[in-house]
Amino acid sequence: MPGKRSNQSIAKPLKLNLGCGHSPIKGFINVDIKDMPGVDQVVDLNQFPWPWADNSVDEVRAEDSLEHLTPDPIAGQWNIVLLLNEIHRILKPAGLLVAKIPTTDGRGAWQDPTHKTWWNANTFFYFDPTMPQFTLYQPQPWQIVTLEHTLGQGDIIWMYLKARPIK
Repeated sequence: MPGKRSNQSIAKPLKLNLGCGHSPIKGFINVDIKDMPGVDQVVDLNQFPWPWADNSVDEVRAEDSLEHLTPDPIAGQWNIVLLLNEIHRILKPAGLLVAKIPTTDGRGAWQDPTHKTWWNANTFFYFDPTMPQFTLYQPQPWQIVTLEHTLGQGDIIWMYLKARPIK
């Protein structure tokens, strides 16, 4: 019938800005360990499982946050696998991870005493099922959409990653 409205509502995409700090993003649920202005949800991202259901999130943003997390304090670099597996769990099959991480290619990865893990472009070989490194740990698989580097102030080299879970 023309002009008739459906009673069904269109679900709003669930987008998370993890470790938002003082940089909330409009249209996202801004998540941080501290309750401060702009934070919508206080969550300790070091505690698994995260409070979002499997396959429920459309997009995860993580800018300057993943390198600070240690869900298992004695796991060292293995925390990268744990973190990416947890993000994989909550993302929908067509979901998107957008991350900004200081790379070990510059001094930014090493200068902050609160960094717990160290990342570079080769880190993602271990998550790509087309690469031989994937067979070493067999984490949840990812498709790298883009991986770019930018030189920032103070000789910090940032990696900008866009990746989709393979489900």
